[in-house]
Amino acid sequence: MYIFEGSNLDDALELKNSEHYYNKIIFNMDAVAKSGSIKHVLKYILWKLEINGIAELSLSGRNDMLFSVSRFNFWQLMSVINTTIIDDVEIVTLNSNSVTLKKVKDSYTNNGISFGIVFSGAQPEISKLIASLDSILNVSMLLPNCEVVICGPSDFKLDLISEYLEYENVRYEAFDNIIESETNRILISKKKNYLYSKLTFNLCVLSHTRIQFPDDFISNMIAQKVDVATTKIVDSNDIDYLGFVLIGSFDTSKLNSAKSITGTMIGNNFLKYMRKRVAYADGGLIIINKNKIIESPFNENLAWGEGEDLELAHNSYNKGLVVDYIESVKCISTISKIKKSNIRNNNIINSIRNKLIECGML
Repeated sequence: MYIFEGSNLDDALELKNSEHYYNKIIFNMDAVAKSGSIKHVLKYILWKLEINGIAELSLSGRNDMLFSVSRFNFWQLMSVINTTIIDDVEIVTLNSNSVTLKKVKDSYTNNGISFGIVFSGAQPEISKLIASLDSILNVSMLLPNCEVVICGPSDFKLDLISEYLEYENVRYEAFDNIIESETNRILISKKKNYLYSKLTFNLCVLSHTRIQFPDDFISNMIAQKVDVATTKIVDSNDIDYLGFVLIGSFDTSKLNSAKSITGTMIGNNFLKYMRKRVAYADGGLIIINKNKIIESPFNENLAWGEGEDLELAHNSYNKGLVVDYIESVKCISTISKIKKSNIRNNNIINSIRNKLIECGML
């Protein structure tokens, strides 16, 4: 019988990365409640419980019905439970500052993995598409529960990738970019939603052609439980790159309320940096659980460069889903979209800044 006891964010990360599944998890939520990462931690508790396993959660201190700026109340914990994990658990006992949950089903079992590659059809992108396909097919061509779907223009000459289309689990879906004539806005969300609708398995990996996958990607990811996620991403020089991002707010009608952090700035436990931040995955590589988002994950009113990935994270958050960081899996981006800062890559400055972020000062 495996039992896990925890009370802080290091414990939460240990639980997430544990090879075990537990019959009982006992967690004091005081430190978690102050960190801004309570949704993530509740998901980790759910994901690491065996069926019929028990979670005993407690929150110290006075409980009232105020929505306080200085104290996290027990009613808030219950609210988050009932909007994030309640579909898979039932409440066994409920007291003034503790609750016992029983896991009654698992809605996070993966039936396979679908790669959906967004392809423009442009000549310079063909070599990147081939490199991305090679990185996937090194292992996936032998697996019955894996597929690769390329979504590109209808006039693309398929003979350029004919050797890949010979595989039973690789196919091409034609979709011509919808471009507004007056503004030249590319409605990329329509293309991504179309591609998503064509994916068979629940674990959907949506990527741009610049992304290359490691040999252990499928074996690692098929065992992961996710709502929405992305992996660690590095550039061609093996330097941490844009992928998982923490930002101050999903509200794009205002200035960002806290400095965005990603790549080398994330540190070794992103949960510690969420006191004033929320998470999203850059659109270059997004992994979506189709059991949780059944159709049309992207807002089709948004064009390329208008934050369709940020809107996805926002909508997911409001539905009780989390955008997670699978740091144990490392993918490569062959193109760098952002300028690197020497300051951001300075380990001493990073460590000082990250301590300030943990304390809620930045």
